[in-house]
Amino acid sequence: MKLVNMTETHAEIAIFGEIGGFFDGLDAKTVIEDIRAKIGNSPRVVVNICSPGGSVIDGLAIYAMLKSIPAQKEVRIAGVAASIASVIAMAGDKVVMPAAGLMMIHNPLAYAGGDSEELRKAADMLDTVKNSIVSAYALKTKRKDEEISEWMDGEKWMTAAEAKELGFCDEVEEFQAAACAVGKLTVPETFAALFSAPQVDPEPVVEPASEPASEPVADPANIIPELEAKCAEMSARLESMEKALNKKQSEMDKAKAEAKAACEKLEKVKAKAEKDMEELRAQVDKLGGGFRMPETAGEGPTDWKSALAANGGDYVKTRKSHPQLYAQFMKQNKKN
Repeated sequence: MKLVNMTETHAEIAIFGEIGGFFDGLDAKTVIEDIRAKIGNSPRVVVNICSPGGSVIDGLAIYAMLKSIPAQKEVRIAGVAASIASVIAMAGDKVVMPAAGLMMIHNPLAYAGGDSEELRKAADMLDTVKNSIVSAYALKTKRKDEEISEWMDGEKWMTAAEAKELGFCDEVEEFQAAACAVGKLTVPETFAALFSAPQVDPEPVVEPASEPASEPVADPANIIPELEAKCAEMSARLESMEKALNKKQSEMDKAKAEAKAACEKLEKVKAKAEKDMEELRAQVDKLGGGFRMPETAGEGPTDWKSALAANGGDYVKTRKSHPQLYAQFMKQNKKN
């Protein structure tokens, strides 16, 4: 931001580039101090804006400061006013856009991390910020909050004509370049002033007759500390969420490693069990039909007397069908 022109009739300032200290752009403190130092008691202030947007906190503070100035404010969009820059433009009693200018409005954004509670807090904070932005747009356009909210949901880009139709702009300016005697082109005085030394404003001073007076706004001196505190709180919250996210990630990595080790151990146990089962089957094949696996033990006689009874007392038949039980029976008789 810089002072472009200063006369007895008006002060002209420019807000070019990104908004906010986080983006190495124009932070609210610098902009507001410049405004206080440079515009003095000027009855009229011209604010030239060309910005893609940036920090919502800084942008709202600049908007509030401009709204509180008792001077008549004219905002001129020098190319594009997007995101929070479009909110700053709403501080103008009169907003002028070139025919080729653009304006964009959308929902506020934030980067968040952490548990579900932290994410819910971040979402609630964004809803609150959106309500503040909607109020600024509604105050200028006289449109309903619901209608503006829907436009923001869809990220609405507007030409100068569309912005005027919807109330975001008051006047569309057609610029025509003219050739001078030496064949060079001249540009509109307002834009030439942005890149030249201070000069006398060629435009006559016209006292607005029907322009609505600026509505009273709270003293920025009280707003800025509150916004700075909110910014510090958000930064601390984001740092806390980042630490929580890192902790959760570490716990997940540890659990993943433990699960992998358990799976590998299970595979080894499974392989050993399959090997033991193969060896057991081989032993069964060698022993013949008299030996039964434990899982089928309840399907037939479990002792010699039961087997003998099942075969009608036929000793020879029982001995052939159940040699294992016979061997156990003979072994038991020897002990007795």
